[in-house]
Amino acid sequence: MDATVVTDVIEKIEAKFGKMTATRGKHHVFLGMDIMFNDNGTVTLLMKEYLKEAIANLGMRLESRSDTSKERSLCHQQKIRAPREKER
Repeated sequence: MDATVVTDVIEKIEAKFGKMTATRGKHHVFLGMDIMFNDNGTVTLLMKEYLKEAIANLGMRLESRSDTSKERSLCHQQKIRAPREKER
């Protein structure tokens, strides 16, 4: 992607809506989510730091750990099919 084109689009958006923060690259933080664009074409979304901060702000402590499912595919891949015309 041409950085000049992206800069031009950002400037046009800012002219209409005001100054905004824009990041470039493979790692971004948006609404408490860490978003990482991986070299294999996948995206990783994490909220660990956001959750730790929320727990601390509530004055709570984490007392124990719990193992998650051993089925890695439950968390990492979910195929969603588009609804058929009759289902809409």
